[in-house]
Amino acid sequence: MGENVYELVTKMYNEFTAKLEVINTKLDGKADKEDITRIEENIIHIEDDIIGIKGKITGMEDKITGMEDNITSIKKDIIRLENKFDAHSKVLFDGYKQTYEKLVLIEKKVDGISEKVEKQEVEIKVLKSR
Repeated sequence: MGENVYELVTKMYNEFTAKLEVINTKLDGKADKEDITRIEENIIHIEDDIIGIKGKITGMEDKITGMEDNITSIKKDIIRLENKFDAHSKVLFDGYKQTYEKLVLIEKKVDGISEKVEKQEVEIKVLKSR
């Protein structure tokens, strides 16, 4: 939208410059009342265009302010979600840690039982061979 405003202002400037050149040419040839009346009308139109542009700029400023408010709200939501995620991730990590510790304990017990079973198998073989 800012580009459109820039193009409009550039167009108006070019038109104004062209009209000034015509005015200068006519003034060199001595302008009459009719020329002056047309110049005054053109100036009035230019003033109206400038007032319209000012209104559009004000509208854009209001929209930007609204967007800034939305961005602030979104930032707050992101921070809230990050805090919530942090708390949940800590809980999940603690649960994983406890599960891993239990798994290590169970592996040790299974290894101990396996050793006992192997010893008993050896003892059974020795007893059978006698």
